[in-house]
Amino acid sequence: MVIPIDLSNKLKKIQFLYNKRKVVTVSKGVQDELINRYNVNTETLSTIYNPIDFEAIHSKMNEKVDEKKYILFCGRFNEAKRPEHAIELFYSQGLYKDYKLMMIGTGELEPLVKEKIKKYNITDRVILKGWCDNPYKYMKNALLMFNC
Repeated sequence: MVIPIDLSNKLKKIQFLYNKRKVVTVSKGVQDELINRYNVNTETLSTIYNPIDFEAIHSKMNEKVDEKKYILFCGRFNEAKRPEHAIELFYSQGLYKDYKLMMIGTGELEPLVKEKIKKYNITDRVILKGWCDNPYKYMKNALLMFNC
């Protein structure tokens, strides 16, 4: 027997999917969102945190960086991270006059990022590093980080 269920809205879909099975979240924040925003049953949830090797990070962050006086954007070039907003902020606030913008990451919005850099004529003020296996050294030495 098939029971018809109206899955037309997001809340019902999430509750249908997550209330019937065990769910592992990657953080307390994700777990809290499922509970508070979507009314997912707390008994079905557990959290396993991503392991972090603090010694390795500390070692990597002390590596030398040649660039000085820069603002950093670090993240995937996608809609969620909004890298084009970093370009717009950098330009609209006049930060390009005194600083460089270093951008670490790749993704589907990379053409848009390059287009904005060219539009604002700041190609000499923006450093596109691409993917980087050690962003920590750049984070440590940045004057400011953009999280858009």
